[in-house]
Amino acid sequence: MSLILKSPEFIHASDLGDEVISSGAVGKIAGFLVIEWNDETAGLAMIAGHPRFATRAREFKVDVHLQDLSQSGRYIGASAVQGRIVYDHKVLRPKAVRAVFCPGALGITVSKGTASGTAAVFASGASSGTYAYRVNPDTRAVYGQSGYDGEALNGTEDIPVSEGSIIEVVNIVSGKVENAGYVTVKASDIKD
Repeated sequence: MSLILKSPEFIHASDLGDEVISSGAVGKIAGFLVIEWNDETAGLAMIAGHPRFATRAREFKVDVHLQDLSQSGRYIGASAVQGRIVYDHKVLRPKAVRAVFCPGALGITVSKGTASGTAAVFASGASSGTYAYRVNPDTRAVYGQSGYDGEALNGTEDIPVSEGSIIEVVNIVSGKVENAGYVTVKASDIKD
């Protein structure tokens, strides 16, 4: 998301006016709305699609009406506005949707460490190079980045962490970041 926001092609939503902001978009690139979206799919970088690739429905299943609450005996002279709205979405043209995955995302395995307050971390998926890691990095690693300031990860390492810590593991080839992976530590991953 930060790379998109810095891109010269990106037009900020505030520059486009209320229409884009009301749609939940943060801006546009080449006519496409850019919408920030969090997803748990491993390695998913973004989803792109034609503006007419999907449809959304929002309608009242139960019409809005005034409900008298005094009949229950608990509320004297009280009323409530009630109704039920239904939301749904459907992809209409699967060929117009493209899921883009991060190239070479690393596999990261986390289990209980051997010392109290640690988690054991193991990385896989790279064909060459070395591994390094950082816990709760201020900024994420960037492909091709030189001078990565993480700790070496040789085999399985015990890393001091707490629940909710984010571990960034990178594969370094010829002194540059080639692949990266992220994992959030759960309480069950930490040795008591």
